[in-house]
Amino acid sequence: MGNISSAVIVAMAIFVLLVMISIIIGRNQKVSRLTEALDDFDDAPVSLDIKQLSPIAASLSGMLSSMGIDIDAEVKKSRLIMSRAGILSPDAPYYFLIMNRFLGYIIAIIGLLIFVFNSKAEGNAFLLYACSSGLIMVLGLFGARLYVANQTAKYREIMTDAFPDTMDLLLVCVESGLTIDAALARVCSELGRVYPHMTREFNNLRLELALTDRIQALQNMSERTDLPSIRALISSLIQTERFGTSLSESLSVLANEFRVTRLMEAEERAAKLSVKITLPLIIFLLPALVLMMLGPAIVQIAANGGIFGNRASVSEEE
Repeated sequence: MGNISSAVIVAMAIFVLLVMISIIIGRNQKVSRLTEALDDFDDAPVSLDIKQLSPIAASLSGMLSSMGIDIDAEVKKSRLIMSRAGILSPDAPYYFLIMNRFLGYIIAIIGLLIFVFNSKAEGNAFLLYACSSGLIMVLGLFGARLYVANQTAKYREIMTDAFPDTMDLLLVCVESGLTIDAALARVCSELGRVYPHMTREFNNLRLELALTDRIQALQNMSERTDLPSIRALISSLIQTERFGTSLSESLSVLANEFRVTRLMEAEERAAKLSVKITLPLIIFLLPALVLMMLGPAIVQIAANGGIFGNRASVSEEE
């Protein structure tokens, strides 16, 4: 009997010890999860891509200054153009300036010299030199601008596609009682992998909100992106900052509006699809259809000696 009671006591002690261990482990896991959640919530990554100029960009800056160019004003304009194209490298404005002001003309002159020195060529060689020199001249004079314009169009499309989902999440955060700073932090932590470009812009906005005047920081984001959707959002945020209006109502109206806009754009693309597919159908399917319908007749006519084959054979017999 004593052995049984001691075994029961030992079993109960082991059971209580296991329960205590499981409670402690579960509590530690909950604490770690809450700590990670708070870290993601309060300390979402902020990056303004602040870097020092490379030695090459610094030397280009000195060269442009020695040419009499107002480097500060030109770099400010070029940086705005680069930011609207999604290029936030500090060296990019200097490369863009040196390409437009100096290097592009040198490349164009090289293309012109290639054409001049090979102008006496004949036939296909002359055509090859003329096309290559023309291509080099176009790339030298307009290559940088065309590249930036192409990147700007791609960046605007990416940001436009990302905005409705970002707007919905921002509205949910604001309606749950978060301030605008906390809502931006939450949006950045949730959408960092899905929409990295939009997250980068919001992270830059968060950093500017903490370091500069809030109204100016909002206006800077509007200028950097130059998108109608983001301008509408920034206008609502500025109105809330100045007059204390309800941010959730404004964001709700904007979210519904852009959701309808996205649906209308999808319907517009679907309506244009039938028109866009007409030319490929004509080019690729119509010849095959005509060949399939007229192929047997063409083969039979060719086997009989052509269209006038029978008539020619009758005249030979006579």
